[in-house]
Amino acid sequence: AGAHAARHPAAWLARLTALPPDSTKSVAAGIKVAGGAVILLLGGTLLHAALQAPAHPIL
Repeated sequence: AGAHAARHPAAWLARLTALPPDSTKSVAAGIKVAGGAVILLLGGTLLHAALQAPAHPIL
């Protein structure tokens, strides 16, 4: 079965993407958490840069 899957990447990919719903949900939740962390980090960095900038408005 392994050699057969190696010869047919599409079948292997289909098996890989056919995850149980709960694992798909946990992956989606993980992506949301990671995305939120990135947004918070970027927002904090931008806010810090704005506070460190000279007094003239950026916009």
